[in-house]
Amino acid sequence: MVWIVSGGLSVLRHYIIRLLLARSRTFPWHAPRLLEEATTRILLRRVGGGYSFPQQTP
Repeated sequence: MVWIVSGGLSVLRHYIIRLLLARSRTFPWHAPRLLEEATTRILLRRVGGGYSFPQQTP
């Protein structure tokens, strides 16, 4: 019961969703590797703990 109250259910849901997306080949299991590769190729920009698309100014 303590595990569920302290966020265990959210962790379980997170990994189930990741597993389903990886099995359907919708999103890779190793998402951080994909995001870092996109950052290296300047497709994404790292902002704090997340990522955003770089904006081009006209």
